[in-house]
Parts: sequence; structure tokens; C-alpha cells
Amino acid sequence: MSHRRVINLEIPFSVSHVFLARKAVAAFASSLHFTSGQVDDITVAVGEACTNAVKHGCTSKNNPAVRVKCVLRAQDICITVSNSKSSNNCMIVPQEPDTQKENGYGLFIINHLMDRVRIRETDKHAMVVMTKRI
Repeated sequence: MSHRRVINLEIPFSVSHVFLARKAVAAFASSLHFTSGQVDDITVAVGEACTNAVKHGCTSKNNPAVRVKCVLRAQDICITVSNSKSSNNCMIVPQEPDTQKENGYGLFIINHLMDRVRIRETDKHAMVVMTKRI
């Protein structure tokens, strides 16, 4: 494939709209050379990242949405989910989730479904950058 394909999506800052991001990214990944299992992995990872963005981020006049960017490159797809931060808490990808808690598995799940996961943060924004090899 000689050119990059990119999609950008903004969803309202609401858990009830996360399905829109999952559906759009699944359609994009399905049109590529991914197996159905890989598409499922990508879809679940994007859903988890968007849900985390809504639950742990914040909305503002300047950034009222969760942003999803998918970039198809020669050997992989890179998906970035970004949002405004509501606190200065640093995100980390846990090696093992805390099984004593009811939630908090999102980054752990994403890390196991995708080939590479990076967290990027500024004072005001958080980004989960996920890569899946074709």
C-alpha cells in the first residue's frame, strides 16, 4: 500500500456514544488486511480507551469531545484516543489488574489486545496510542 489512509473521529463526551467509535474503527479495520479476530481486538481496545477517556477525562468549551485518529501505515494501524484530563493523575499500563477492584481493567485489556500501547500526557491532555500489526 503506497499511501497512508487516515480517519479522524470526534464523539460526544458520553459513554453512550462510545459505540460510534467502535463501529467506525471496526469498519475501517475490516476494510484492511486484518483477520476478524484482529478486528475484534482493535474494536474492544478502542471501546476501552474511549470509555476510559469519558470516565476519567473532562470536557471543556475548547475540547468537548473524545478524539479518535486511525492511521494506516505500511505494516500496521496506529489508533490514538485523546481527551482532556480532569486531574494530574498519571496513567500507567498495569502489568496485572487489581483483582480486588470491580473496574480498572481497561488499560490492562488494551495492552493485551494490541501489539503496542503508549500513554502520552500533557498537563491538559491524555492520549492512548495503540498499534496493531497487519
